[in-house]
Amino acid sequence: LVTETRTRLYPLADYENTKKAFGRLATDAGLGCPTYLGLLAAAGGPPKTFYYRFDFDGMILGKTLGAVHAMEI
Repeated sequence: LVTETRTRLYPLADYENTKKAFGRLATDAGLGCPTYLGLLAAAGGPPKTFYYRFDFDGMILGKTLGAVHAMEI
């Protein structure tokens, strides 16, 4: 089941090579998923909760600079 899910979420055809596919999976598993789950838990409380997306480049100069930390401020 784990292998089938991993293959469905990270199909090798979407990546230049297996190293890049594994890098994306490892980054998501090590950083993205825990952060998202923590934010879901925090969102149940009274203060507003925000999730910073490192792939969002829609801010001013975003297409030039890429996704830059604190660009939304």
